[in-house]
Amino acid sequence: MIDNQEQVERLLRRLTDVLPLAALATPALLADLRERSSAAKITWHCRVTDVFYTGALEAVGRPLSYFVENGRKPQIVMNDFSSWIDRSAGGAYPIFVGFNAPFDWAFINWYFHTYLGDNPFGISGLDVKSFYMGMTGCSWAETRSSRIPERYKGLHKHTHNALDDAIEQAELFEKLWQESKTKNSSKVDQSR
Repeated sequence: MIDNQEQVERLLRRLTDVLPLAALATPALLADLRERSSAAKITWHCRVTDVFYTGALEAVGRPLSYFVENGRKPQIVMNDFSSWIDRSAGGAYPIFVGFNAPFDWAFINWYFHTYLGDNPFGISGLDVKSFYMGMTGCSWAETRSSRIPERYKGLHKHTHNALDDAIEQAELFEKLWQESKTKNSSKVDQSR
C-alpha cells in the first residue's frame, strides 16, 4: 500500500536505481499512481505497456502505440509458441538457448506463466555467452557479440527483430556446439 504521492515518487526513484535497464513509466501509469496515492495497491502485475525498456522501441523504430494497435493477443502468441516448442522438441525436453539467456529467459518465463500458467522450458536455460566462455577460456568481457570471432557467426545479422535475432543466435550456437564437440572428441581420442 502506498500512503502518499511522496512515497510514489520515492518508489519510482528506487525502481529506477535498481533496474538493470533504463525503464520508463508511462504518463498514464504515473498519473494513476499519483491520483490514487494512499488508496493505491501496487501488485507484482502491471501491463507491459505501462513499464517498458525505452531502448527496445528505439531499436525497432516504431512507437509503442503501433504494437498496442497491431500486435497479436499475448495469450494467442504464447499458445502458438508453446505448440511450436512441442513440435520442435519432438518429445524431448526443450532447452531455452539464448545469447544472454538470463535476460531473454526472464521475459519468456513471465509471459508463459502469465498467459499459460507454465513455462515449457522449466526454470533454466543455456546461455551462449557462458558456453563460449567455457569453451574458449576467454574473459567475460570477450563474450560480447562484437568480440566473438566472425567464424562463429552465421548468415543472419542482429536486427532487433525477434525472429532474425533468434536465428542469428541459433546459428552462432550451432557453430560453437559443433566446434566444442570436435574439440571434446579429439580430447577423448588423445586420452586412449
